[in-house]
Amino acid sequence: MARIMTLNAKWNPAGAGFRALLMAVVLSLPASASLAADFFTIPMPQLRDALTLSQGIDEAAAEVAAAENALADARRRLAEGEEPLPGERSGIGGGRSRLNEAYAQRQATLKRAVEAAEKRLQQAYERRNAVRG
Repeated sequence: MARIMTLNAKWNPAGAGFRALLMAVVLSLPASASLAADFFTIPMPQLRDALTLSQGIDEAAAEVAAAENALADARRRLAEGEEPLPGERSGIGGGRSRLNEAYAQRQATLKRAVEAAEKRLQQAYERRNAVRG
């Protein structure tokens, strides 16, 4: 058996990790668990499972946030990259020009980066949902 209060020294009570842990512990309490005024007493296997669940949820949430930021950055770079750079226009006569292969390649690279970021975010959502159960 373990007392949840002993975790107070290791976890910041104001932090999301502690809230997730406490919620996971409370939700996984067996019917035989006793509740006292200042602590829960639960078997160590349930405590270990709750700690593992909380850590997994925190890691999955961090990966989702990182993937969302990466997607926003890729979309911003794509939008900023619409204007041709010097050397990406070729003259065709009569004072006119057209975009050349260098521009098309750069645009394709930026679009692939957005697609990769979207895929990463989708995978992060799937992992997070799997951890949540």
